[in-house]
Amino acid sequence: MVSSNSHHVGPFRMFQQLMQGRSFPLMVSLVVLLLFYPLFESPTNTLPDWPARVLFSLVPIAGVLVLHGQRWSFISLVVLGVLVLILDSVSHMEIGGLVFWLRALAAVAMYGFCTTLIVRSVFIREDLKDHPVYGGITGYMLIGVTFAIIYTVIYEIDPHAFHVDEAVRQHDLLPFGDLLYYSFICLTTLGIGDITPLNPFARSVTVVETVIGVMYVAIMIAQLILAPGVRKHGGSGVVG
Repeated sequence: MVSSNSHHVGPFRMFQQLMQGRSFPLMVSLVVLLLFYPLFESPTNTLPDWPARVLFSLVPIAGVLVLHGQRWSFISLVVLGVLVLILDSVSHMEIGGLVFWLRALAAVAMYGFCTTLIVRSVFIREDLKDHPVYGGITGYMLIGVTFAIIYTVIYEIDPHAFHVDEAVRQHDLLPFGDLLYYSFICLTTLGIGDITPLNPFARSVTVVETVIGVMYVAIMIAQLILAPGVRKHGGSGVVG
């Protein structure tokens, strides 16, 4: 017998139930954002860049909602996201260094928290409705975005933290898109060399991201190989 309450489910709740445990739409959304974000930084662009910033905040928050599913984490991220947007909108005013540090800490906390929750959910949950590799790729991309935020903070503190090869330099300032590109170059250990860290702290963060990029791929492959066997033997986690 179907409960009468099932006929009174709101559209938001229906959407959450439909998307719960699905990582593929989140992965596609991140790929689309990464592909089209440079358009907002193009010299010929006449569109405002705030839609891209809003989407970069909403996409990982939505991912936490459908993959993690805990109300406390969702509310915490919404508060952080709103704080980042507000501080970002007033950052051009001459208010002082406190706004900069609050915006930097809120942005790093929001993206780091999103990445941690989504990666943790992918690795510990067994009820993903699509292939867990989609969630793994999503977590990998979010790591790259999180470190790009950290590099942005370093660059705002020290404008000479990175050297950009003259052959690829298009702006006097280093835009977020270039730091996003540099982050994924480090994460994948591609090492093209057109952007080079000069600041000691920037070099240290680069080393940390490179190690995380290598270890993440190794752990994800091991998880995909061992997880079916662990579930088959009752989740003991012991490999004999």
